[in-house]
Amino acid sequence: MRSQLQAAADWFLSQPPIKFLGMIQSDMPSLSKKAEQRLLRVSFQSTFEPIMQLFAVAQANGKICNVHPKLLTGFFLSVLESIPFVYKPGETATKEKMAEEMIPVLLEGIEIR
Repeated sequence: MRSQLQAAADWFLSQPPIKFLGMIQSDMPSLSKKAEQRLLRVSFQSTFEPIMQLFAVAQANGKICNVHPKLLTGFFLSVLESIPFVYKPGETATKEKMAEEMIPVLLEGIEIR
């Protein structure tokens, strides 16, 4: 699961920032209802759905706790979306390394046990 999440993160970070929340809040209202529905459907199928299925399968196999897969997917994508805001070119940690550090936080939490 970690390697699949890392592969998804690496792909997202190799693309221009998508800024889902901004798109939904500011861009969607200016579209026609038909165009808005189509864009939501296509973005859900191509972006959200594969990651959500990864979480759903992991839950079905008892690998992760029972948290709504849509919520986990939104959390994961939000973390990825925030990386370009905190990443500074020339830092020792690459964007991919930052994602690699956040995946265990998603899967294990931040509490020291």
